[in-house]
Amino acid sequence: MNKGKDVLQSHRNEQGYNIYKAGGVDRINETKFIVESQTEKNKYYEVELVASDFCCNCPDYEKRSSWLDCKHIMAARHYLAAYAMRKQAFI
Repeated sequence: MNKGKDVLQSHRNEQGYNIYKAGGVDRINETKFIVESQTEKNKYYEVELVASDFCCNCPDYEKRSSWLDCKHIMAARHYLAAYAMRKQAFI
């Protein structure tokens, strides 16, 4: 990774974490999430796990998906990480 990409991905990761912590992620099923927009009220994006890759229907993902995950994907990743940690705590 180059430094510019690292900075952008780190920023999206932070934004995604903030969305997750604010309760902006709803899991619909095993592979689909609805993630709240940070910039528009009452706007939501669909994040879906296909095989081992995520996709999102937001404009940022549509422009940069080949080299950068959007904040909505990062929010879904944070949701899944927290879910795995909670599940592990009960084993």
